[in-house]
Amino acid sequence: MVKRVISLALAGSLFSVFTMANWNELAATEPKNEDQSTFDWKAGVAKAKITPSRRMAMAGYAARKEPAEGTEQDLYAKALAIQDSDGGQFVFVTLDLIGVIAPLREAVEKRVTSRFGLKPERLLMNASHTHCGPDYASSENKDYLSELTESVVELIGHAIESMDPARLSYCHAKCGFAMNRRTPSDSGFLNHPMPDGPVDHTVPVLRVDSAKGDLRAVLFGYACHNTTMGFLKWMGDYAGYAQQYFEEDHPGTTALFLMGCGGDQNPYPRRELKYAQIHGRTLATAVESAIEQGQRNLHHRHYLSGPIQSVLETVDLEFATPDRPDKPYPIQVLRIGNNLQLIALGSETTIDYSLRLKRELANDPNGIVWIAGYSNFYDGYIPSRRVLVEGGYEAQSRPWKPSLEGRIVTKVHELSNRLIDDVLFVASPFTSEGGFTDGIEGPACDKNGNLYAVNFAKQQTIGLVRPDGSTEIYLELPGSSVGNGIRFDRHGTMLIADYVGHNVIAVDPKTKKQRVFAHDDRMNQPNDLAIAVDGTLYASDPNWKTGTGQLWRIDVDGTTHRIAEGMGTTNGIDLSPDGRHLYVNESVQRKIWAFDITNEKTLENKRLIREFEDHGFDGMRIDIDGNLYVTRYGKGTVVKMSPEGDLLREIDVLGGKPSNICFGGPDGRSAYVTEVEHRRIVTFRVDRPGLEWVRHQR
Repeated sequence: MVKRVISLALAGSLFSVFTMANWNELAATEPKNEDQSTFDWKAGVAKAKITPSRRMAMAGYAARKEPAEGTEQDLYAKALAIQDSDGGQFVFVTLDLIGVIAPLREAVEKRVTSRFGLKPERLLMNASHTHCGPDYASSENKDYLSELTESVVELIGHAIESMDPARLSYCHAKCGFAMNRRTPSDSGFLNHPMPDGPVDHTVPVLRVDSAKGDLRAVLFGYACHNTTMGFLKWMGDYAGYAQQYFEEDHPGTTALFLMGCGGDQNPYPRRELKYAQIHGRTLATAVESAIEQGQRNLHHRHYLSGPIQSVLETVDLEFATPDRPDKPYPIQVLRIGNNLQLIALGSETTIDYSLRLKRELANDPNGIVWIAGYSNFYDGYIPSRRVLVEGGYEAQSRPWKPSLEGRIVTKVHELSNRLIDDVLFVASPFTSEGGFTDGIEGPACDKNGNLYAVNFAKQQTIGLVRPDGSTEIYLELPGSSVGNGIRFDRHGTMLIADYVGHNVIAVDPKTKKQRVFAHDDRMNQPNDLAIAVDGTLYASDPNWKTGTGQLWRIDVDGTTHRIAEGMGTTNGIDLSPDGRHLYVNESVQRKIWAFDITNEKTLENKRLIREFEDHGFDGMRIDIDGNLYVTRYGKGTVVKMSPEGDLLREIDVLGGKPSNICFGGPDGRSAYVTEVEHRRIVTFRVDRPGLEWVRHQR
């Protein structure tokens, strides 16, 4: 592969920067998923050797006084630049260093803002925390720091300049060599392997593919100290070997390591070079597993789409000693599209931060949360409250007040919520393409946040989609029955419109036992359902052959009443928040009607809300304010309309045939759309909760 090479001097050494100038020179060697809707990114990558060429003091072990005596493995700085469809950019910089000291961060930040217009919140600098790197904070090594700063700035520039069309996706795997190192004893907590201590073995991976589908870069993380070795040679430790091995196995691909919250985690076994290499191979293999290397079909890749959102602020941390002023501590929150949220914390955070924040932020509707430590700032340990109270090595680093963890977590939530509120009405895939049949329909969420849709994997099924996007067959319908619209009543009973059997099927939430709740041979289908507070159902009932339709009311005892006929192809249907108005659309006629519901539950005062000139309609739902969300089958959008028919917004749903919609998520502000063209569910955030979700919470 031909590479553009830029030579830069660092402390008397020569090191090379390799960019992504020729992304497409290598043929792809693995199956590709041709999801063309996600090629709206650009990305570029560059790397540079930062191995000192002269003898220098080493960082990481205070007892190690001698300077380095040679190089076991070169050290690298790497940069990954990404850009969304609106031109918003973000740059990751990873470094084989002990940490990102303040002078380095401040100098790089200032220069890239001036030279490239890259704002501070758009730059994440992370160190692998190798204990076989230079002590570049020492006053004796100012030349190294100065040249390192300029080299990183140049590196960022080359990554930005080399950006080409790309596809971004997220995946993850597990890796098991990290072990908690806090063992309780009669004399306190010892720095010793603790097999029952808390760990986070997740290996998160951001994958970058070229427009042709070639693997161009992987950014991956792990929460574990890079302390396998402490000898007098330069090396990146296990993280260095993991990157090296992955790049050797994938020529032309750049691997970048993003350190996690490994403050109280060590690699075991350790103290021999072979273990650094073994751990590196193990981690590289985990990355291979995450990207489903060699698999014919890819089922665990989350394609990213939407804007880049980021924020970087500080929170003041209090010392326990009154003579020390508060410490400004940087926290960075990044959202890549609607799918991935990355939290970057400074210094040596312990594992409790990763476990807690992933647990708490998993309520995000998209559920992909990545926690990094050792980012943007380095000044000792940041213990959790538990570690601080227990004592031991990590707790003794600084005399922090017990409020430390609470202040950090509160700030993370503040920044995370701010970005979630900013990213509205931008769709992203929620399930894998092709997981459902082309009969995908009827989404509905239960009170626990689980999503259900018809015809998962095969016809006549109901699919379960958990909040994390994982899927399975929930149940199969009997005989020739095929579902369409789904609703839940206040008891959690699932109600399914069976358009083949002219039934409404009820499913017990505890046993999954099915029964025919309502049946009427005069029905054409039924198609979609709406449910009132008292449990009364309203059903649309189109006749596609004749282009006509009717409406039905189904009482709580299952009796059926035809309440409108002589209409067009009635399809999407829902009730106003006060339950006094019924809305229904006609797919072929492209009209949306409103009715008043009388005290006797009949319909009157039929009126046209809106008519469209092109494309059809399908499912429809209403939010807590009475606004209508209507799927536009054939156009690939969902329109948001006021109760009076004013067009408020139109949302692209990444496929031409949206069939239905519902609301759910932890706050009712996640819209889920069943999409026929790609046979999957997509999701986007809305500004107000769905009406049905609010009713479920009562």
